[in-house]
Amino acid sequence: MIKVSRVDAKSCLEGLPWVQVICNKGEVDQPCWLACQQRHGLTVKAYCDNPDPDFPRYFCYCTWPC
Repeated sequence: MIKVSRVDAKSCLEGLPWVQVICNKGEVDQPCWLACQQRHGLTVKAYCDNPDPDFPRYFCYCTWPC
């Protein structure tokens, strides 16, 4: 897990570095969606991002209502 924190007053964020993700302009593939849904329910949103431009790897992230 990368971190769980409050994004704003209504949503939380978690990174799932163990989930292999194929990222297409922020859109994720099915394994990321499924992992986020299993951990946080059907109201979750999934996206991908590269937090470090010097490290060429994308990570799966989940956001959900806190």
